[in-house]
Amino acid sequence: MGAQWAKAGSSKITNGQPLTYTGSGTSFSTKFGPETFQVRVISQISGWVAVLDSTGTMFSTSSFLSANGGPAGTYIAANTASGDYFACNPGQILGFTSTSTSSGTLVSVSEMS
Repeated sequence: MGAQWAKAGSSKITNGQPLTYTGSGTSFSTKFGPETFQVRVISQISGWVAVLDSTGTMFSTSSFLSANGGPAGTYIAANTASGDYFACNPGQILGFTSTSTSSGTLVSVSEMS
């Protein structure tokens, strides 16, 4: 008889949002759906992300350190195989910024259930 393994915990992807980064500035997702309480982010370039209530609360690339010396966003490394998971609430958005000058559809945001 073969070995038995317990099932791994998982979540279902309910919506995928590819984000286009233009090589400067900030890219934003659309508002998360009514049942979204977690998102997975995978990026081809290193950068900073933040889960926000609106685009008006996003930090700028040139000032990613806030006045108290702490990061205004969370750093994510490029090309992580499993991505980074973040808690969120329905109706929030994700903002991404980087110091990279690469451009294209470089960030994948997946809403998880």
